[in-house]
Amino acid sequence: MTERASRRGSARIAHQFAALLLLLGIGVFGVAFIAAATFENAEAQGTSAGESDKSGALSRDQWLNKNVNAYADRLYQNGGTLDEWMKLVQYYGVLGKNEKALQALAHAKEDLKDDRQAVRRLNRFARMVGLKPRE
Repeated sequence: MTERASRRGSARIAHQFAALLLLLGIGVFGVAFIAAATFENAEAQGTSAGESDKSGALSRDQWLNKNVNAYADRLYQNGGTLDEWMKLVQYYGVLGKNEKALQALAHAKEDLKDDRQAVRRLNRFARMVGLKPRE
């Protein structure tokens, strides 16, 4: 892989990481600080965007996936609010996992089935982010 391609990959991961932090409710300044510290640390260690270091620490991709999966598990087991389900769908979208986003959307509709307005909002939200919700 060329250095330019590696930078493009790192930039893509940085964008996804920053978007996820924003979705988690960390402010713009917090995102900038955390992202800068994370990427400076990765460069100092000589790791690229998707690799874990020799000590077995999680890579950024692994860390993001682990946290999103934990969030999803909590919602699937306990249910959640409309906003929580929308965040999960959006997290999966940021990570490029459209099938999981659709699965989360289906679970959200089942969880919120007694609230017709919430289901309509979920469908609008799904279309807005480019998903075709299953009716």
